[in-house]
Amino acid sequence: MLCCKLTRHFARDDRLALLAEIRRVLQPGGHLFLDVVNAPANRWLHAKWGVQEPWIDDYGFTEATFRAEMREAGFRVATMYPVHPALPLQYYTWTYLWRLSPWAAQVVSRALVVVTPRAPLEWMALCACP
Repeated sequence: MLCCKLTRHFARDDRLALLAEIRRVLQPGGHLFLDVVNAPANRWLHAKWGVQEPWIDDYGFTEATFRAEMREAGFRVATMYPVHPALPLQYYTWTYLWRLSPWAAQVVSRALVVVTPRAPLEWMALCACP
């Protein structure tokens, strides 16, 4: 089941109820694929933009809190693929270097994905239903 840009808008109790229903309808061995907001990265990005409070209710996680919530909901997190995995460095690359050379910005951004520690904007998570 694919579930993007949805569960992030539910408060915790409602999100757990939604996940319970998804688990109920999934066959054993089925998978749920969803996006997960990285709370620290989004706070950093909002601060860069001067946003005091998010304009929509996006509930975010750290990797550990997401894994814990999915365990509580009865899922096993199989993998978490980072999206924009070097967010701060990629942000500055595209903000400043792109103006000088779009080609160089693209090369540097791709290299950052490979060589930097993970501080992603969000993850795409594949979760298994036991």
